[in-house]
Amino acid sequence: MRRRKIVRFQLALLALAAAALVGRNLWVNREPGAEVVLKDIEARALKHEMFQAAAPARIVVSGVGSLGEGGGEAGFNAYGWIVRRGSHEVVWRMDPARVQRGRGTLATQHDTLSILPGLYDVYFSSFGNHTRARERGGSFFRRLADSSRRWQNESSKWRMTVAGLTPEAIRGVQDGDEAAAEAAEGLLWSSAPVRNQEDKGFLFEVGAPAALRVYAMGEFEGEHAADFGWIEEAQSGRKVWEMRAANTRPGGGAPRNRYADEPVRLAPGLYRAHYKSNGRHAYDDWEANPPFDPAAWGMALYYASDPAAVAAFDPWTSRAPIAKLDRVGSGVRRSIGFELLRPTPVVVQATGEVKHDNRYDYGWLEDASTGRKIWEMGAEDRTAPAGGDSKNREETAVFTLEPGRYVLHFRTDDSHAFDDWNSAEPTHPERWGAAVFPLARTLPPGVAVVDARYEEQRGDGGEPREPPCVEDDCPAPPPPLPPGAGIMGEAVVEHVRLGNDTDINDMLIVHEPGAYQIYALGELTESGRYDYGWIERAADKERVWEMTWENTRPAGGSDRNRAFRGEVFLEPGHYRVRFKTDMAHAFGSFKDSEPDDPERWGITIAR
Repeated sequence: MRRRKIVRFQLALLALAAAALVGRNLWVNREPGAEVVLKDIEARALKHEMFQAAAPARIVVSGVGSLGEGGGEAGFNAYGWIVRRGSHEVVWRMDPARVQRGRGTLATQHDTLSILPGLYDVYFSSFGNHTRARERGGSFFRRLADSSRRWQNESSKWRMTVAGLTPEAIRGVQDGDEAAAEAAEGLLWSSAPVRNQEDKGFLFEVGAPAALRVYAMGEFEGEHAADFGWIEEAQSGRKVWEMRAANTRPGGGAPRNRYADEPVRLAPGLYRAHYKSNGRHAYDDWEANPPFDPAAWGMALYYASDPAAVAAFDPWTSRAPIAKLDRVGSGVRRSIGFELLRPTPVVVQATGEVKHDNRYDYGWLEDASTGRKIWEMGAEDRTAPAGGDSKNREETAVFTLEPGRYVLHFRTDDSHAFDDWNSAEPTHPERWGAAVFPLARTLPPGVAVVDARYEEQRGDGGEPREPPCVEDDCPAPPPPLPPGAGIMGEAVVEHVRLGNDTDINDMLIVHEPGAYQIYALGELTESGRYDYGWIERAADKERVWEMTWENTRPAGGSDRNRAFRGEVFLEPGHYRVRFKTDMAHAFGSFKDSEPDDPERWGITIAR
């Protein structure tokens, strides 16, 4: 009888334990009151949900993870935490010193805490904290035998829940976006979240001595910076602040995650903030456990003094252009010449169509006397999004131009340009083109001279084409170009737009000794000349100048497009100007990619 009572008592205890276990499991699975539940977590994953507290609240947090080697956050291979949105503040995390150890590497933590009103991000990461955690593959038995990866077999136990102590203390936010734009008070700019192989920049102007707060999250392997940010003077490139191992602290998760949070004082001037990542371990592609605030991977600038002293730099609204080519339509090549009378720091900005390494609508700036390209709009890795479709790109460059004559060019292909968009237009469609602005807010009178006669607007067939305009905002058309007018001055010999199978033989009479400018564009390779020019004395046909591979430069497009731009000194006498083309690849029928300036195919000579 006594034995039967003992058995009944044991059965009752087992029933109570089972009921407690079932109740606990029901609570963990959210069923009574948990607003956030992270479960069904696989190895090498980052789970995320959000909740909102409208007023100060008390919450209960429970997490089950797996411990690893080392102390601190690096002591977890899989664990959870909570971050308050906008402040980077970790309000709760699993702590190796406070967990209850379970079988294997399992660890459990239960806490009750008070929180302030706000939006909160709940995370659970299971990447581990070492490079070997990235290794995959192998059979279940092989993974089971590998002691360094046994924790991955505990994934069915991993979970995290958040519940309010009182009804409606918090509410879950469905479909929350951890990468949503940061709305923190005083934010000037943020590059976050940065993914692998990205380079993000931001131009800003400081009008009076000012202080900023820099918050940057990145990757360091020892002293080596892999993902990092810096601030530089836009014109000189001199760094005024940079992210280094010495000024960073552990950012949570893997030891390689580091962050900087410090003030920087800036003198008046133009600055560029940069953030650059390499090809591994960044937002949305973690190799090991991410930092506490994964969406902050990148760099952010906050006002730390008078906000009126610092602003994003937009030359279109704060500067008067020295020269501009805007509202450029499809199938157009435009250029405008200008002259500077003293050294002038300038800002060049262009908006065009670029996709990966292919440029379809783009601009460049060249020295009018030598034809040397001083600046050219780059491929996608050098440009920034311009709004709308991803192929809308913009680039801003800052440098100093010496006294001299310059030509700004812009060319478009046959689609997706101003007033002819085949996909979403950019944020500022009227800026499709290129412009040169002074770096200074004002220029002394007479420093820059622009002659409207030197603006050319040509369509694919070489015929002049008016730029598209909107309603009454059309610019007045430039006057007709005088014969030979262009970037060189008045031409004495001009044979351009030459097609296939052409033989030019023109007389040039020189009455006084002097230098003549030559601009010749043709087809040359290292092994032969096909479309090229020369000057010979009429009496004995001795050549005094000719186009060669060595004295020409790339002219854009195909490698065979070559240009000569320079001077030749001629004594008084009679000369013959010659230019020959073969039966393929010339103006109007280019076999390969045409040059940047196809309508100048041929030769022009000017005093």
